[in-house]
Amino acid sequence: MKGCVAALLVALAGCGSSPPAPAIAPPPAASAAPASPVTPAAAASGLPTSVDEAMGRVQTLIANPDDGVAMQATFSPTFLTSIPADKMKGLFSAMKSQLGACKDRSVVQVKSDTTALVRVQCERGALNVTIVVNPAPPHLVEEILFKPAS
Repeated sequence: MKGCVAALLVALAGCGSSPPAPAIAPPPAASAAPASPVTPAAAASGLPTSVDEAMGRVQTLIANPDDGVAMQATFSPTFLTSIPADKMKGLFSAMKSQLGACKDRSVVQVKSDTTALVRVQCERGALNVTIVVNPAPPHLVEEILFKPAS
């Protein structure tokens, strides 16, 4: 069963629209004080707030894959055009069956304020999730890739 779910998980790579282009910082203002770096707001998990909120919605779908409203509130229309909600429901059902409840998440790598690699710990295993969210609220998922964590 693990191989079946893994095959489904890898099939999601590169779905949805391309990640947003990186922001270009304006040149520093001429002043005596050095500029302080600006970082995105971070949640308690260490993830940017936009990514953390989206991951919470993804975990809700693993717990309750039949929630069609939550599916629409999690994934962008572009994503759901590429991978229809019924296929995502099947994927989340398989994950729930194989992994059980997935409660804890932790940051592995923050790539930007809209892209991160997140480890999700479940009752019977763990997932590494690469997620890209839209920069505009409500930060819908544009791309997602699930891989079994080693």
